[in-house]
Amino acid sequence: MKNFFRTVCAGALCWVLLAGHVAGASFPSDKEQIIQLERDWVQSWVTMDAAANDRIIADDFLGTEPDGERVTKADMMKELKDDPTLASNRLN
Repeated sequence: MKNFFRTVCAGALCWVLLAGHVAGASFPSDKEQIIQLERDWVQSWVTMDAAANDRIIADDFLGTEPDGERVTKADMMKELKDDPTLASNRLN
């Protein structure tokens, strides 16, 4: 029973120390993460990087074009892969 108690106490101590270490770590704010994702997304369209777009755009993405047309991630990826010139012109 003493060994069990020691093990539980040691585990709790490790957890407290780890939680304190993680809490003191520097993580980007939500705002900074969103801004960086926006930058990465724009850059991936400029460079026509399909892999980056696939990583950044959510699978359930649903966008609306200026003319009201709805587009999905699959639509965007197909356009990027099939006709990068057309996709690039949409940015202008």
